[in-house]
Amino acid sequence: MKCKKCGFENPEEAKFCANCGGEIEQDWISRAMISRNDPCPCGSGRKYKNCHGRGL
Repeated sequence: MKCKKCGFENPEEAKFCANCGGEIEQDWISRAMISRNDPCPCGSGRKYKNCHGRGL
């Protein structure tokens, strides 16, 4: 994921830029493409439907 502050290319799971320390804005469109049975992107190891996808 590219930092909007300095343009550095960071890993997709990064929350802060490794180059300048700026906060990385998450791409909400990619979250919409997560299936209910996929692993939750938060890294808990649970299925999305049983974690952050609960109630959707």
